[in-house]
Amino acid sequence: MTEEKKKPFFTRGRLNVGLAVVATLFVILANSAVWFTRNIFDTKRFVDISTSAVLSQDSREAIAGSITDKLLGDRPVLRAIAGSKSTKLIAGLLDTDISRTVFTKTTTTLQIAVTSKNPKDIAFDLSGIKQQVKLVAELVARISTSDQGTETLNVDKIPDKLVLLDASKLPNIYTTGLVLMWLGPIFLLSALAMILIPLYKLRNERKVLIRTLRQQSAILSLGSVVALSVGPLMRPPVLANVTDENMRIVVSNVYDAFITKFNTQTLVIAAVALTVLIASYLIPLIVSAVRQTRKTISS
Repeated sequence: MTEEKKKPFFTRGRLNVGLAVVATLFVILANSAVWFTRNIFDTKRFVDISTSAVLSQDSREAIAGSITDKLLGDRPVLRAIAGSKSTKLIAGLLDTDISRTVFTKTTTTLQIAVTSKNPKDIAFDLSGIKQQVKLVAELVARISTSDQGTETLNVDKIPDKLVLLDASKLPNIYTTGLVLMWLGPIFLLSALAMILIPLYKLRNERKVLIRTLRQQSAILSLGSVVALSVGPLMRPPVLANVTDENMRIVVSNVYDAFITKFNTQTLVIAAVALTVLIASYLIPLIVSAVRQTRKTISS
Protein backbone atom coordinates (compact mmCIF):
# COMPACT_ATOMS: atom_id res chain seq x y z
CA MET A 1 0.00 0.00 0.00
CA THR A 2 1.54 3.26 -1.11
CA GLU A 3 1.65 6.26 1.18
CA GLU A 4 -0.12 9.43 0.06
CA LYS A 5 2.26 12.15 -0.92
CA LYS A 6 1.97 15.01 1.57
CA LYS A 7 1.29 18.44 0.18
CA PRO A 8 4.15 20.84 1.03
CA PHE A 9 3.23 23.63 3.46
CA PHE A 10 4.88 26.37 1.39
CA THR A 11 2.81 26.05 -1.74
CA ARG A 12 2.99 28.68 -4.46
CA GLY A 13 -0.33 30.16 -3.38
CA ARG A 14 0.66 30.46 0.28
CA LEU A 15 4.02 31.92 -0.67
CA ASN A 16 2.35 34.59 -2.80
CA VAL A 17 -0.03 35.47 0.05
CA GLY A 18 2.91 35.74 2.44
CA LEU A 19 4.76 37.99 0.01
CA ALA A 20 1.62 40.15 -0.32
CA VAL A 21 1.43 40.56 3.49
CA VAL A 22 5.10 41.59 3.72
CA ALA A 23 4.70 43.87 0.69
CA THR A 24 1.73 45.58 2.38
CA LEU A 25 3.82 46.19 5.51
CA PHE A 26 6.59 47.67 3.36
CA VAL A 27 4.10 49.89 1.51
CA ILE A 28 2.83 51.27 4.83
CA LEU A 29 6.40 51.92 5.99
CA ALA A 30 7.24 53.62 2.69
CA ASN A 31 4.08 55.70 3.06
CA SER A 32 5.23 56.71 6.56
CA ALA A 33 8.62 57.69 5.16
CA VAL A 34 6.97 59.93 2.55
CA TRP A 35 4.78 61.48 5.27
CA PHE A 36 7.79 62.18 7.49
CA THR A 37 9.79 63.69 4.64
CA ARG A 38 6.98 65.89 3.30
CA ASN A 39 5.32 67.05 6.51
CA ILE A 40 7.84 66.82 9.38
CA PHE A 41 11.23 67.47 7.78
CA ASP A 42 9.96 69.97 5.22
CA THR A 43 10.04 73.24 7.18
CA LYS A 44 7.53 75.12 5.02
CA ARG A 45 4.89 72.39 5.11
CA PHE A 46 5.46 71.84 8.85
CA VAL A 47 4.99 75.54 9.53
CA ASP A 48 1.90 75.79 7.32
CA ILE A 49 0.21 72.77 8.92
CA SER A 50 1.03 73.58 12.53
CA THR A 51 0.31 77.32 12.21
CA SER A 52 -3.11 76.63 10.67
CA ALA A 53 -3.92 74.22 13.49
CA VAL A 54 -2.73 76.61 16.22
CA LEU A 55 -4.63 79.56 14.77
CA SER A 56 -7.91 77.66 14.42
CA GLN A 57 -10.78 79.08 16.49
CA ASP A 58 -10.77 76.51 19.29
CA SER A 59 -6.95 76.50 19.53
CA ARG A 60 -6.86 80.29 19.89
CA GLU A 61 -9.57 80.15 22.54
CA ALA A 62 -7.66 77.44 24.40
CA ILE A 63 -4.42 79.48 24.33
CA ALA A 64 -6.35 82.59 25.38
CA GLY A 65 -7.97 80.64 28.20
CA SER A 66 -4.59 79.49 29.46
CA ILE A 67 -3.25 83.07 29.34
CA THR A 68 -6.31 84.38 31.19
CA ASP A 69 -5.92 81.69 33.86
CA LYS A 70 -2.34 82.77 34.51
CA LEU A 71 -3.10 86.50 34.34
CA LEU A 72 -6.16 86.41 36.63
CA GLY A 73 -5.38 83.25 38.55
CA ASP A 74 -4.89 85.02 41.88
CA ARG A 75 -7.95 87.25 41.41
CA PRO A 76 -10.91 84.87 41.40
CA VAL A 77 -13.58 87.56 41.61
CA LEU A 78 -12.18 89.49 38.66
CA ARG A 79 -11.70 86.25 36.75
CA ALA A 80 -15.32 85.28 37.34
CA ILE A 81 -16.49 88.67 36.07
CA ALA A 82 -14.10 89.33 33.20
CA GLY A 83 -12.52 85.94 32.45
CA SER A 84 -14.86 84.90 29.63
CA LYS A 85 -14.74 88.26 27.83
CA SER A 86 -10.98 88.44 28.25
CA THR A 87 -10.56 84.97 26.74
CA LYS A 88 -12.65 85.88 23.69
CA LEU A 89 -10.83 89.16 23.07
CA ILE A 90 -7.38 87.61 23.53
CA ALA A 91 -8.44 84.85 21.12
CA GLY A 92 -9.31 87.57 18.64
CA LEU A 93 -5.94 89.24 19.24
CA LEU A 94 -4.23 85.93 18.40
CA ASP A 95 -5.85 86.07 14.96
CA THR A 96 -4.19 89.38 14.01
CA ASP A 97 -1.25 89.74 11.62
CA ILE A 98 1.14 90.45 14.51
CA SER A 99 0.20 87.22 16.27
CA ARG A 100 0.33 85.24 13.03
CA THR A 101 3.87 86.48 12.44
CA VAL A 102 4.85 85.51 15.99
CA PHE A 103 3.35 82.04 15.68
CA THR A 104 4.91 81.48 12.25
CA LYS A 105 8.36 82.24 13.69
CA THR A 106 7.59 80.04 16.67
CA THR A 107 6.56 77.05 14.56
CA THR A 108 9.66 77.47 12.40
CA THR A 109 11.82 77.27 15.53
CA LEU A 110 9.64 74.42 16.75
CA GLN A 111 10.26 72.37 13.60
CA ILE A 112 14.02 72.77 14.00
CA ALA A 113 13.81 71.82 17.68
CA VAL A 114 11.64 68.75 17.08
CA THR A 115 13.74 67.36 14.22
CA SER A 116 17.14 67.88 15.87
CA LYS A 117 19.24 65.25 17.60
CA ASN A 118 18.55 66.87 20.96
CA PRO A 119 14.88 67.93 20.84
CA LYS A 120 13.63 70.73 23.07
CA ASP A 121 10.28 71.23 24.73
CA ILE A 122 7.47 72.03 22.33
CA ALA A 123 6.35 75.51 23.34
CA PHE A 124 4.83 78.65 21.86
CA ASP A 125 6.63 81.95 22.33
CA LEU A 126 4.31 84.63 23.72
CA SER A 127 6.97 87.24 24.51
CA GLY A 128 6.18 89.25 21.38
CA ILE A 129 2.51 89.78 22.23
CA LYS A 130 2.55 89.93 26.04
CA GLN A 131 2.05 93.70 26.18
CA GLN A 132 -0.90 93.60 23.77
CA VAL A 133 -2.49 90.78 25.75
CA LYS A 134 -2.08 92.76 28.96
CA LEU A 135 -3.77 95.85 27.45
CA VAL A 136 -6.71 93.78 26.21
CA ALA A 137 -7.15 92.06 29.58
CA GLU A 138 -6.94 95.37 31.47
CA LEU A 139 -9.52 96.95 29.17
CA VAL A 140 -11.93 94.09 29.75
CA ALA A 141 -11.33 94.23 33.50
CA ARG A 142 -12.06 97.96 33.63
CA ILE A 143 -15.23 97.68 31.58
CA SER A 144 -16.46 94.64 33.52
CA THR A 145 -15.85 96.24 36.92
CA SER A 146 -17.02 99.73 35.89
CA ASP A 147 -13.57 100.96 36.85
CA GLN A 148 -12.34 103.69 34.50
CA GLY A 149 -8.68 103.78 35.31
CA THR A 150 -7.37 101.95 38.34
CA GLU A 151 -7.42 98.31 37.19
CA THR A 152 -3.89 97.16 36.30
CA LEU A 153 -2.52 93.68 35.75
CA ASN A 154 0.98 92.31 36.11
CA VAL A 155 2.26 91.36 32.65
CA ASP A 156 4.95 89.18 34.26
CA LYS A 157 2.24 86.66 35.11
CA ILE A 158 1.97 85.89 31.41
CA PRO A 159 4.65 83.29 30.65
CA ASP A 160 7.12 83.93 27.85
CA LYS A 161 6.35 80.43 26.59
CA LEU A 162 3.40 78.08 26.78
CA VAL A 163 4.80 74.54 26.96
CA LEU A 164 2.74 71.99 25.05
CA LEU A 165 4.87 68.88 25.37
CA ASP A 166 7.89 67.97 27.44
CA ALA A 167 10.78 66.87 25.19
CA SER A 168 11.68 64.06 27.60
CA LYS A 169 8.28 62.45 26.95
CA LEU A 170 8.60 62.53 23.17
CA PRO A 171 10.01 59.76 20.96
CA ASN A 172 13.19 60.60 19.09
CA ILE A 173 11.62 62.00 15.93
CA TYR A 174 15.01 62.78 14.41
CA THR A 175 16.21 59.17 14.53
CA THR A 176 12.85 57.73 13.46
CA GLY A 177 12.53 60.13 10.55
CA LEU A 178 16.13 59.64 9.43
CA VAL A 179 15.76 55.84 9.41
CA LEU A 180 12.51 56.04 7.45
CA MET A 181 13.96 58.52 4.96
CA TRP A 182 16.84 56.18 4.16
CA LEU A 183 14.84 52.96 4.17
CA GLY A 184 11.69 54.36 2.53
CA PRO A 185 12.87 53.85 -1.09
CA ILE A 186 14.11 50.36 -0.19
CA PHE A 187 10.73 49.48 1.33
CA LEU A 188 8.92 50.77 -1.76
CA LEU A 189 11.12 48.94 -4.28
CA SER A 190 10.95 45.74 -2.23
CA ALA A 191 7.15 45.97 -2.04
CA LEU A 192 6.87 46.46 -5.81
CA ALA A 193 9.15 43.46 -6.40
CA MET A 194 7.08 41.26 -4.05
CA ILE A 195 3.90 42.24 -5.88
CA LEU A 196 5.05 42.29 -9.52
CA ILE A 197 7.42 39.30 -9.67
CA PRO A 198 4.76 36.71 -8.67
CA LEU A 199 2.38 38.26 -11.23
CA TYR A 200 5.06 38.11 -13.93
CA LYS A 201 5.72 34.43 -13.21
CA LEU A 202 2.02 33.72 -13.54
CA ARG A 203 1.61 35.63 -16.81
CA ASN A 204 0.78 32.41 -18.71
CA GLU A 205 -1.70 31.15 -16.07
CA ARG A 206 -4.60 33.56 -16.41
CA LYS A 207 -6.90 32.20 -13.71
CA VAL A 208 -4.14 31.88 -11.11
CA LEU A 209 -2.86 35.33 -12.08
CA ILE A 210 -6.26 36.92 -11.48
CA ARG A 211 -6.70 35.09 -8.18
CA THR A 212 -3.27 36.23 -6.98
CA LEU A 213 -3.99 39.82 -8.04
CA ARG A 214 -7.24 39.74 -6.05
CA GLN A 215 -5.45 38.42 -2.99
CA GLN A 216 -2.77 41.11 -3.22
CA SER A 217 -5.34 43.89 -3.64
CA ALA A 218 -7.49 42.62 -0.77
CA ILE A 219 -4.50 42.35 1.58
CA LEU A 220 -3.25 45.82 0.64
CA SER A 221 -6.74 47.28 1.18
CA LEU A 222 -6.99 45.62 4.59
CA GLY A 223 -3.49 46.83 5.50
CA SER A 224 -4.46 50.38 4.59
CA VAL A 225 -7.47 50.18 6.91
CA VAL A 226 -5.20 49.00 9.72
CA ALA A 227 -2.81 51.90 8.99
CA LEU A 228 -5.72 54.34 9.25
CA SER A 229 -6.38 53.11 12.79
CA VAL A 230 -2.86 53.98 13.99
CA GLY A 231 -3.60 57.71 14.31
CA PRO A 232 -6.63 57.32 16.62
CA LEU A 233 -4.83 54.66 18.67
CA MET A 234 -1.77 56.87 19.26
CA ARG A 235 -3.82 59.97 20.09
CA PRO A 236 -4.64 59.17 23.77
CA PRO A 237 -1.00 58.40 24.76
CA VAL A 238 0.17 61.67 23.16
CA LEU A 239 -2.53 63.76 24.86
CA ALA A 240 -1.87 62.01 28.18
CA ASN A 241 1.50 63.81 28.29
CA VAL A 242 -0.24 67.22 28.29
CA THR A 243 -1.33 68.21 31.79
CA ASP A 244 -2.93 71.57 30.99
CA GLU A 245 -6.53 71.15 29.80
CA ASN A 246 -6.36 74.13 27.44
CA MET A 247 -3.06 73.05 25.93
CA ARG A 248 -4.47 69.57 25.39
CA ILE A 249 -6.93 71.12 22.92
CA VAL A 250 -4.10 72.79 21.00
CA VAL A 251 -1.98 69.62 20.91
CA SER A 252 -5.04 67.65 19.80
CA ASN A 253 -5.63 70.03 16.87
CA VAL A 254 -1.98 69.99 15.81
CA TYR A 255 -1.86 66.18 16.09
CA ASP A 256 -5.05 65.81 14.03
CA ALA A 257 -3.71 68.17 11.36
CA PHE A 258 -0.61 66.05 10.79
CA ILE A 259 -2.41 62.71 11.05
CA THR A 260 -4.93 63.93 8.46
CA LYS A 261 -2.05 64.25 6.00
CA PHE A 262 -0.98 60.67 6.72
CA ASN A 263 -4.54 59.40 6.40
CA THR A 264 -4.97 61.17 3.06
CA GLN A 265 -1.90 59.40 1.67
CA THR A 266 -3.11 56.08 3.07
CA LEU A 267 -6.58 56.55 1.56
CA VAL A 268 -4.97 56.99 -1.87
CA ILE A 269 -3.23 53.61 -1.45
CA ALA A 270 -6.49 52.00 -0.29
CA ALA A 271 -8.37 53.53 -3.24
CA VAL A 272 -5.83 52.17 -5.75
CA ALA A 273 -5.94 48.71 -4.15
CA LEU A 274 -9.75 48.64 -4.13
CA THR A 275 -9.87 49.85 -7.74
CA VAL A 276 -7.59 47.00 -8.82
CA LEU A 277 -9.63 44.53 -6.76
CA ILE A 278 -12.92 45.63 -8.33
CA ALA A 279 -11.37 45.73 -11.80
CA SER A 280 -10.09 42.16 -11.36
CA TYR A 281 -13.72 41.04 -11.04
CA LEU A 282 -15.29 43.35 -13.62
CA ILE A 283 -12.81 43.06 -16.49
CA PRO A 284 -13.14 39.24 -16.88
CA LEU A 285 -16.93 39.64 -16.85
CA ILE A 286 -16.77 42.39 -19.48
CA VAL A 287 -14.39 40.37 -21.67
CA SER A 288 -16.60 37.31 -21.35
CA ALA A 289 -19.71 39.34 -22.26
CA VAL A 290 -17.97 40.85 -25.29
CA ARG A 291 -16.88 37.43 -26.51
CA GLN A 292 -20.37 36.03 -26.04
CA THR A 293 -21.85 38.98 -27.95
CA ARG A 294 -19.42 38.44 -30.83
CA LYS A 295 -20.29 34.75 -30.97
CA THR A 296 -24.00 35.57 -31.03
CA ILE A 297 -23.53 38.12 -33.83
CA SER A 298 -21.33 35.80 -35.91
CA SER A 299 -23.78 32.93 -35.60
